[in-house]
Amino acid sequence: MGGTMSVIYCALYPEDIENLILLTTGVDFGVDGTLSLWNDKKNFDVDKFVQAHGNIPAEYLQTCFLMMKPVQNFISKYINFYENIEDDKFVENFVAMEKWLGDNIALAGEVFREFVKYFYQQNLLIKNKLRISGKTINLKKLNALF
Repeated sequence: MGGTMSVIYCALYPEDIENLILLTTGVDFGVDGTLSLWNDKKNFDVDKFVQAHGNIPAEYLQTCFLMMKPVQNFISKYINFYENIEDDKFVENFVAMEKWLGDNIALAGEVFREFVKYFYQQNLLIKNKLRISGKTINLKKLNALF
């Protein structure tokens, strides 16, 4: 979400940004993928979900991300941890990463609703139809090397 919002900012204010490096940032939400499938309006009524929960629990979001790669997240990484248990640097990095990955907060329900509707369900960003504060986000304003 943060990378996507950075792309939006860069499209709105290209004169403010000299460089931006992104990893695993969503721009085209119409591609096949786990999150796209889960958030498809045929499968997920985001309005009912937000109505039921208000703010979206951190545990829900964390579980969604973990379930995207269940074998890796619930089995493989712990096998790898066991195999490297005597490597102090590995253990230190593993614990730090686990702490960082588990440090989540609830997400405002309206932010979640709009993100799911505008990005996953309508894919407005890649279509250059997303509007923020009355301005249309035009990705063609970005200069990028891929």
